[in-house]
Amino acid sequence: MALIERIEAAAAAFGIGRGIHLGDTILGLKGRVAFEAPAAETIVVAHRELEKLVLTGRQQRLKDAVAATYGELVTKGRRPIRRRATPRRCSRALRSA
Repeated sequence: MALIERIEAAAAAFGIGRGIHLGDTILGLKGRVAFEAPAAETIVVAHRELEKLVLTGRQQRLKDAVAATYGELVTKGRRPIRRRATPRRCSRALRSA
């Protein structure tokens, strides 16, 4: 926790992590939310840079596709995982990607 608080203080001084999110609400209206999350932004960007160094191009594309689908399902309030992940199903999914 102390490390996150230190990252938060250091990044906030430079305005890192400030933004506005625009999107559709449940009622079908456009919504706008201002936020500030300097530590989260710093950690997420560092994680993405690390992934560039260790993941293959195929792994990165698969990760991006799964993340996009998962995010869409969660946003729509649908259940993202319907079946138990088994090694056979995972292998099949990786071969077809």
